[in-house]
Amino acid sequence: MKSHSQQLQPSHRFPRRRAIALAAILVSGFGFAQLSIVTTIEPYREVIERLAPEASIQVLLPPGASPHGYDPSPDDVIRLADADLVVMNGGGADGFVLDLIDAAEGGAQRFMAYDALDAGALLERTEAAAAGLM
Repeated sequence: MKSHSQQLQPSHRFPRRRAIALAAILVSGFGFAQLSIVTTIEPYREVIERLAPEASIQVLLPPGASPHGYDPSPDDVIRLADADLVVMNGGGADGFVLDLIDAAEGGAQRFMAYDALDAGALLERTEAAAAGLM
């Protein structure tokens, strides 16, 4: 029986590698100053913390909160205005954050995880798993 890593085709590993590489490029592009990073949800904070442990990372949505019922506070707008980088889902899932960034008139770089994925390879892998081929 093949190990999990042997079962994966290179095209299936690429989306995660590309997302991590892109996040690393964005984070490293800010030089040696302490970064201020805002994420929409907690899992992104955990990833960014590993990529840039010296960064100041804040999460907009509390655990379990729905983006549909999210009501930003004035502090949230200030955090976005002061951020160097905002990490979000993308794919239309958190468009409210884009509106807040624009309203805050900050200069934050934006990283959208969904847009970094190769959706075709992800779909192929999902279908293969459902068919019992993985």
